[in-house]
Amino acid sequence: MVATTLRPGSTKRWVFLDVPEGVDIPSGRFDRDGKPILIKRFAASTGETDLGRAKAVAAKIEADWRRQIQDARDGITRRQEDHERAAMELYERLRQAKTADERAAIVREIDLEHGVLAMNTDRDFSSDGSGPHPAADQFRGLATGELVPVERNVEAYLKSKAGSREAKTLDQARAIIKRFAGEFEYTRDVTRRGVQEYVNGLAVDNASQQTIRRLVSQLRTYWRYLQSLEIVADGLTPFDGLQRQDGGKAERARKRQAFTPKDVSRLIAEARRSREDEQLADAVTILAHTGMRLDELASMKLEQVRQGCFHIKEDSDGKTEAATRIVPVHSAIVGLVKRLCRASKDGYLISGLSSKNKYKKRGISLSDKFGRLKKAMGFDKRYVLHSIRHTVTTLLIQAGVDQVVRYEILGHEHERLEERVYGHGVSLKQKRAAIEKLKYPRS
Repeated sequence: MVATTLRPGSTKRWVFLDVPEGVDIPSGRFDRDGKPILIKRFAASTGETDLGRAKAVAAKIEADWRRQIQDARDGITRRQEDHERAAMELYERLRQAKTADERAAIVREIDLEHGVLAMNTDRDFSSDGSGPHPAADQFRGLATGELVPVERNVEAYLKSKAGSREAKTLDQARAIIKRFAGEFEYTRDVTRRGVQEYVNGLAVDNASQQTIRRLVSQLRTYWRYLQSLEIVADGLTPFDGLQRQDGGKAERARKRQAFTPKDVSRLIAEARRSREDEQLADAVTILAHTGMRLDELASMKLEQVRQGCFHIKEDSDGKTEAATRIVPVHSAIVGLVKRLCRASKDGYLISGLSSKNKYKKRGISLSDKFGRLKKAMGFDKRYVLHSIRHTVTTLLIQAGVDQVVRYEILGHEHERLEERVYGHGVSLKQKRAAIEKLKYPRS
């Protein structure tokens, strides 16, 4: 709230408020050249000598002034949006024009509107009211396609990916691109040097290497989409050849950690005891004896459990084609799996999970409950439910299980050609022998 003051020679208290720079509010008066005189500072008497009453009046006066300032800002914003919308419409017409004469007519229309904006002296977009209107050049650039907003094609890009991506993944991609567009408004602003500085800033803000790689990969893919539309130049993208930012010890400390076998046993026991969450304990037990992803387990139906094996499908939120696989049921959880199958009331192995959330994921509630459990037990952010998958990987490696067999159990893509070709020749007997090497202490 603005303060009230006494003016020299007056016993009444006054109130003042400076108009923010760039906001034009006409005073109703004109200078010698006929141009409107703008208010730079509001000033008014409260008409009161008593401080308490003066403050009450000042509050009403200030509210009215701030309303005028906001109205002025809204007016500028609306005019900017109108100009941008008109430019986009002309751009689409120009892009879809089929003849040279049609394109020439649209260009003349663009030039005419540019001229009108350039002669505009209402100071909505310029600092001193003289010279070409900044909005005029922006209008021409947008209308001709010389200026392309970075986020103009985001929704079309995401729509092209919708068939092969989860809703959560698409939301993350949208957030990444829009955040980047907040730093680089137009495609012409995106240079390799600028992107490198952007990445450097992320590292300074303690973004992990994994996060930075994911951001850069998403932005590179989007840029290649723009290349395919001939919106930006072909060849290397501004996201290629960037210098990696090494976070050193701090970076290594942030990396996701695997639980020890003893940790896993403690988590299961704690979920069953003090947390009284049998469902979470059952889920963690299965994950620890299969290496499954949470989404794979949460979406597993009873018909996928047969002949002593879990039949994991690619469409069960698997990450790759290799996610479609068969994993034998570990002898330690045979009884648990039978109990869950008998008790299921909705056809799912883990019965009763809700998919009523933004991403329609049945496993989100389990993930949330696990987060609270591990935090209560003293595990930091490096430990998540997915860390159990790393535990399984570690145990298989320590047991000397061949890499091809590990990849077939975990649903990883094989790195070498011969593994991709022959990996599916791994027998159930080999997988079962490997799975049985997963052992956890009693808690």
